[in-house]
Amino acid sequence: MDLFTVYPKDYVVNSINHLNKLGRGLNIKYNNVNSKFNTRRAHLAGYYAKDHNKYNKYSNEVFKAYFGEKLNVADVGVLNKIAESLGLNIAEMNEAIDSGKYDSRLDEDYRLASEYSIHSVPTFIINEKTIISGIKEYDEFKKIFLD
Repeated sequence: MDLFTVYPKDYVVNSINHLNKLGRGLNIKYNNVNSKFNTRRAHLAGYYAKDHNKYNKYSNEVFKAYFGEKLNVADVGVLNKIAESLGLNIAEMNEAIDSGKYDSRLDEDYRLASEYSIHSVPTFIINEKTIISGIKEYDEFKKIFLD
């Protein structure tokens, strides 16, 4: 889906420009300015990666694929390539996903997102009461976190 059909173009472009400004110091470039994919399978594969102690590496690679390389992270081939590069068993991963093994975990995450009224990422919930939502400058994040 083209994000420009979902959100005003200026909003999308300004958001990406803001992300690029924040990422500049970390050598992070956001190239994907207007594509939106169904990320359900990517999230389900994330549970598999988590069960095999590779979630952080997996999520970083999915992030790079989506934002940096403009790849469709809904594509099974893209996810398989990422998983394989991390040493994950792609046949086992796909079997677990297709069997519905992780569906209830994802459904629970969606339920919690609704319960906490989470509408953007990232969102941090601290002590089940303080909610920090959206991209923040480090100093702003620290101030909210420490207050």
